[in-house]
Formats: sequence, C-alpha cells, structure tokens
Amino acid sequence: MLQCNEFNSSIPNSLSSLKSLNVLDLSNNHLTGSIPQSLSELLPSSMNFSNNLLFGPIPISFMKGGLVESFSGNPHLCVPIYLNTSDTNFPICSQSYNQKKINCIWVITISVGIVIVGIVLFLKRWFTKEHSMMEHDDTTLSSSFFSYDVKSFHRITFNQRDIFEAMVDKNIVGHGGSGTVYKTELSNGEIFAVKKLWSHRTKDYASEDQLVMEKELKTEVETLGSIRHKNIVKLYCYFSSLDCSLLVYEYMPNGNLWDALHKSKIVLDWPARHQIALGIARGLAYLHHDLKPSIIHRDIKSTNILLDINYQPKVADFGIAKVLQAGGKDSTTTLIAGTYGYLAPECAYSSKATTKCDVYSFGVVLMELITGRKPVEEEFGDSKNIIDWVSTKVETKEGTMEALDNRLWGFKCEMIKVLKIAIHCTYRTPGNRPTMNEVVQLLIEADPCRFDTCKSSNKNKETANVTKTKNPYDL
Repeated sequence: MLQCNEFNSSIPNSLSSLKSLNVLDLSNNHLTGSIPQSLSELLPSSMNFSNNLLFGPIPISFMKGGLVESFSGNPHLCVPIYLNTSDTNFPICSQSYNQKKINCIWVITISVGIVIVGIVLFLKRWFTKEHSMMEHDDTTLSSSFFSYDVKSFHRITFNQRDIFEAMVDKNIVGHGGSGTVYKTELSNGEIFAVKKLWSHRTKDYASEDQLVMEKELKTEVETLGSIRHKNIVKLYCYFSSLDCSLLVYEYMPNGNLWDALHKSKIVLDWPARHQIALGIARGLAYLHHDLKPSIIHRDIKSTNILLDINYQPKVADFGIAKVLQAGGKDSTTTLIAGTYGYLAPECAYSSKATTKCDVYSFGVVLMELITGRKPVEEEFGDSKNIIDWVSTKVETKEGTMEALDNRLWGFKCEMIKVLKIAIHCTYRTPGNRPTMNEVVQLLIEADPCRFDTCKSSNKNKETANVTKTKNPYDL
C-alpha cells in the first residue's frame, strides 16, 4: 500500500519478480513512463495505478484480466486500436503506437507464413505416400481431439462437437479474469454460454502446484454444479482435458448488470432495480446459509450479475470462489481475490476470506443500483470510492437526495431505505455488517410494491404513490 507518497519515477520492472504479491496500490503518486509488459506476469488480485502520469498503451493482458479500471486518472494512457474500446474510457492509441504493433504483427505473420508453407509441402508429400493409412488414422485423430472428460449436472441435448464448432471468434461475447466467454447457438435453436478457462500450463509440462489447482477446480465445479437456485446461473456441464477446460452455462440474453446500469440506453426503474437487488441477495444467502459447507463467491460485482429475458438477476462467474472447509461457518482460505472498488478493506491486509467479504461487495453493488454511479469515478476525489462519496452525501437531507440516481423519479423514501442497508453492508468492521439472510429480510421490508402500489415496467417510468416517512434521511 504505497499510495499518496509522491513517487515520481517510472514503474520498476523488478516488481514482476514479486510472485507472492496479492495487493499493489501505487495510486495518487507522480509515476511516469509506460506500463512494463513484464508486470502482466504478476497480475495481483487487486491492483491500483490510478491518478498518476503514466502514458502509452495499456497491455492487452490487463484488458483481458479486467484490471483496466485500475489505471483511471492517467490521461495519457490509451488502448490499442485493434481492441474493442467500448468498455473503457481510454482513447485509442495514436498511429505511432499502433504502427509499432502492426509492424511487429507483420514480421510475425510473414515468419509464421513461411513455416506454414513448409509444413503444408511436407504434409502434402506425406499424405500422398500414406493415403491408405491416413483413412484409418483420421477416425482416431477425430476421436482424440474430442477426448474430453465430461461431467454433466443437468440433462443435456448436445455433444462435445456441437460446442467446439461454435467456439469461434465471431461468437465471443466477453473476456474475464479467468477466461473467454462464447455465445453458442446450436442447430436445434438452443443457446448456451461457454466459458473457456485460461490455461496456466506450459505446452508440455504442468507443475505439481498446477495439477493440484486443476484437481481443486474440478472439485469446486462439481460443487457448483450441484447448486439449484433461481438466482444462480445454471451450470450444465464441465469439459476438461490436459489442455483446456470448458464450462457450459445457461445463456442470459440481457447481459450483465454493469452494462444495464452504465451503458444501456434503457434505464431500469426503481422497482426493477429493487427486484434485482433482492434476487442477488437471495442467491448469496443460499450460498452462505443453505449449503453445507458454505460457499464464498469472493468476486461479487455488477459484471458478475447476469440478467435473464425478464431482467431477473443470476449470480455468475465463480472462477475464484472457494468452498469453505467444514469446521466453521466462517472458515478461511489463503488466497486474496476480488476486484478493485468492490474489495472489502480487510482483504487488503488479511488472508482470511469470510462471508462478510461478499456482504461488503454486495453493498457496493447496492450503491450502484441506488446512485447509478460506478464504484470508482474521478469525481469522487483522490483515493475515494463510491462508499466515501455516499458517506459525505448523507450528512445532509439535500445531499442524500443528490446521491439518488437523478434518472429516476418517485420511490425516494424506498430508495433511501435501501441506501441505509447498503451503508450497513459496507461498514469497515466485518462484525458490524449484517448477514445475507438479514439483508434479504431488510430488502423485503423495503419492497416498493409490497402494498401493490406500483408495477415495474423496466421503461424508466414509475406510477406509484409514495408513502412518506417521518424522517427518511435519518441514516
């Protein structure tokens, strides 16, 4: 934690050698220069280089790792032109940066082309000689290519070939910290989401630690596959091999909550947002309280909340979730994980992960729903986030009203009740935060439609009579 120290040098390459580093915060300094490529080998769980003087392109590994927001407040950073920049606020790199990349790509392309031509000529000669044997081997190779271990958790109507044939670049719908997601539409009209997990192996070798990690992943996937809850994305099956792992989920047509709140032209009204909050809370309460052993998600954020055709929420992406060991409802794990802006403060200095970490992250998502703001914005100030911003706003009645999303009207009292819940969820001391079961009950009591006074239309209109309270600003 080295923020606000007026460092004015470039980022040292030697940082990449700190393999055990989990949290790296160098925000609000005067760091200059470009971002070292070697730093992408580290990719700590929480990284923050915001509000410095860095310049040049952001490496593609940080884009894929979901860490691009950690570089906000560096006006001279940019993203390469060949990447999709719709998810960032950074400009496209100038022609000089892109030209260097293009020249490099041309050199690689020409070299690869020469190798491919040589291989093709060799194979053509070999196939001519061994044609009769090739007919027999073709069946064997095809069988080997699809020789994945398959673990099904629901009745499926597809096979491995159906999935693989649909995993092409045009079907990519997203990148996450743990893999690439494809929209897979089968010939029978069914649609699934397929997540291909990033491989951590070298080409022909896997360390003992990597083999243990793969074994643990399979155990966790089987646990998650056993989950049956309407607010958790359904995992249909799991394909695994030495080179690749695939997770096949139900497809959610309305994308994720982040896009719905911050990028969509359709503004969700308050009753819809409240139902989304309640659905997320019920999903987390199921993980924390109804499963034995419990499951901590550990990366609750709006991009990991998916919306079905009716905008009902489902918790997704358990890529870093860990099954709690039997022996205590708040047993701990040793890996710090999460996303900057949503990470509970105790995770920065402790290896403990408890259900209260999820409660904190959920509180941040609640604040997004109430305010329409992102967890981290320049307007909040140096080293400030949405929690700090809200805490200053609720000091006055006028400020409290200003904190509410100004695109919404009506239901102000109900929104303030939920804001109070969000503040309780984000207390710095974990013991002062409510459990998710308690959060569910509080949200039910704050339901704007509990007396049939409204109907949610998801069209940014609310036609309800708001019940006034004596002092809704008393937070």
